[in-house]
Amino acid sequence: MITASCLISCLWLLAASALASPHGRCDFQPSLTHCSGVKRYVDTFRGGAIIDIPQLSHDKPAILSAEATWNVPFIKPNPGADLHDVNNRHEMGKWVGITGGHCNDAASGALLQAGTDTALLENGKTEAFAWLEWLPAAAFALPPENMTVHPGDNIRVAIRIDATDEGFVEIQNLNTGQKWSDAVANPHPEAAGSAMCLGNGTAWFLNERVLGVPGAKLDRDRTVLPVFSNISFADVQARDRLGHRFNLGDPSADYWNTTQAGTETPVFVSEPVGAEEFVIYSPESKNWVPLAE
Repeated sequence: MITASCLISCLWLLAASALASPHGRCDFQPSLTHCSGVKRYVDTFRGGAIIDIPQLSHDKPAILSAEATWNVPFIKPNPGADLHDVNNRHEMGKWVGITGGHCNDAASGALLQAGTDTALLENGKTEAFAWLEWLPAAAFALPPENMTVHPGDNIRVAIRIDATDEGFVEIQNLNTGQKWSDAVANPHPEAAGSAMCLGNGTAWFLNERVLGVPGAKLDRDRTVLPVFSNISFADVQARDRLGHRFNLGDPSADYWNTTQAGTETPVFVSEPVGAEEFVIYSPESKNWVPLAE
């Protein structure tokens, strides 16, 4: 079983490894490549798309809201993999997030994110749940009575920043009709780096490897990579403080690919589909159509 405690510990480890604030921490910046005229970044545990949005108000974060819909993927074992070994199992998070680009605080600033987590279990099945996080505080997993998520479901996530310490999250399972929403607040406003930065902002639409799984080797030491069904992000959009709408057709949108640490081996590949849609796939399973579990 995936548990809230596992999610919190795993994503907190990711926070410590520079997930949190892309513009404030020097080790966040990935390398940059170009492919077919599309600006494309390469990172070791994140893949997807981002949209940069300029600040319009000097006293509020640049981005008002960000939202997207995606399908929850299945993960399958690598051929011959022993799933009793935690190093052969994988966990991934799909999420929408908002950051600001400038802070006077040397500890950088917050990332509001919400999404779904998917994990390959020891029995070979895939399990999923919804979560949200005001990073650098720990993540919070929604209990099943608030939101039930299964592989194959289509999930809609919308987040909003109302002030540097306040926001709103809505998560909807489009298959079941279940919806959860609530105001959120910086849980530790007195802590350094916990408020949303001002300056230009970034909206994030990512799939990322959860590398902090207890007992697993570091990413660079793991030779078995995740194999998963294609993830389609749709209705991808963000709005600035005045309500102006941005999507992946804007010049400020970029795509991220993921490679195995220390190698050029692709893990996630992000492919544009249109102004509001892109696909993330595993090169090992691009054409895999899973049977419902």
